[in-house]
Parts: sequence; C-alpha cells; structure tokens
Amino acid sequence: MKLIKFSNVLLLNKSGEVLILRRTSSHPTRPLSLDLPGGGVETGESFENAAVRELKEEINLSITSEDLVLVRKCNQLDGERDLHGALYVVQLDKSNPPIKLSDEHDQYYWLKAKDVNDLPRFHQESLEFAIANDFLY
Repeated sequence: MKLIKFSNVLLLNKSGEVLILRRTSSHPTRPLSLDLPGGGVETGESFENAAVRELKEEINLSITSEDLVLVRKCNQLDGERDLHGALYVVQLDKSNPPIKLSDEHDQYYWLKAKDVNDLPRFHQESLEFAIANDFLY
C-alpha cells in the first residue's frame, strides 16, 4: 500500500470566505477539479512546514507555521493508497489579498465555506468539520 502524506490550508479572508483553487486541465491528478491550497509532504518535512511551503509555491503567499491553526489530522484508506492528511486554517487580515497562481491551477475563487461542496473527500469532510466546530467564524 502506498503512503501519501499531504497538508492543506483553509485560507480565510477578512470577509469570511475561503480560497478555492481549480486545477489545470493538464494536472496529472484530478484535472479541472476544485482544490484547497496545499500538497504533498516531502521526506523529512513536517505537515506544518509543508503547508507553509505549498502556500508559497501555489499562490505566492508567505506565512509562518505560527499562522497555522490545526483543524484536523486524519488517515484514510483510498483503494491502494494510505492517505495521511492535515488541514489548517489561516486567518488573513485582508478581504482580497493578492493571489498569484502557480502552473498547477488556472482559477481561484473566494467563497463562503457553506457554499463549497465539490472538494475531494478529505477536504470536504475537513471543511465541514471546520464549520461545525467554529474554526472559520
């Protein structure tokens, strides 16, 4: 069974909206699907450091690990994959911070969390957990 570790971020703007990305049509996994900023944890890297690095790589946003609030860590079996994921919230002090997408994504949206319903399973369950436990408001 293949172990996959990943770290994602619910980026929350001052208006209470979360940042949702759309993968490009040429993305190797789940093309044109909605996504949260984040990605794979590299060998020897912590979930926190992966979240910080991925925000910089994917949307050109610099944060520190102190900005991260852990929402949920979870392990799930998905076919032949053993998924280990972490989801964090980062509260921004701006309503529309500048976002510069990497070549992995072609669009982004600021949406009310309750209106997001088409994310991959871990992300969607984590978002719903964050809403239910008042991480976003």
